[in-house]
Amino acid sequence: MLDIPDESLAAMYSFLSPESVAEHLEYYRKLLLRRSIAEKSIPKVRGADWRSLSGRGLPPDIVREVAPLLYECESHRLYFSSFCEQEPDSPSMSASGDAARFIYDVYKACSEARSDFMTVYVDPLRRDILLDCDTYNARVLRRCAPVLALDICEHAYFRVYGFDRDRYIREALRHFNLEKITKVLDIRKKHSSHG
Repeated sequence: MLDIPDESLAAMYSFLSPESVAEHLEYYRKLLLRRSIAEKSIPKVRGADWRSLSGRGLPPDIVREVAPLLYECESHRLYFSSFCEQEPDSPSMSASGDAARFIYDVYKACSEARSDFMTVYVDPLRRDILLDCDTYNARVLRRCAPVLALDICEHAYFRVYGFDRDRYIREALRHFNLEKITKVLDIRKKHSSHG
């Protein structure tokens, strides 16, 4: 039901305590249960994501109520699949530029964020990477593919890092699965070169 990659979960244990990971998993289960209830009570919600919800002919008040839940489910799904065990020097990001610069940009965005999640999107048209710390900014991100996410809310790190949010961000980013970005951009590059 949770569909979390084993390597991602193993990587999370290297920068979070087992109790913290268990809390994350329990919260994610509750989110998915709420989503399941919403899908059963409002059939047009079934299979939707937060970006496509408004195009399903639902009343605006339903969209306003359900969109944050769908966004949070998607963000947590991404969070649980954003990490991998890796050596300090890997991986390369040849398709998207310098990995160190990208990691710094993500670190800076997370450090300055006031929201609960930082999400990395790939813009398939421009072959560009966007960092978003705003909650479901649909106008900008509708055409983009979400690839990685980092939970930067206090509950995500407080048990292990206390008030040291920066140390949590640094540790988490050491395990960010940058190959996911490279693969998306490489696929787009190959696709555009054949067109």
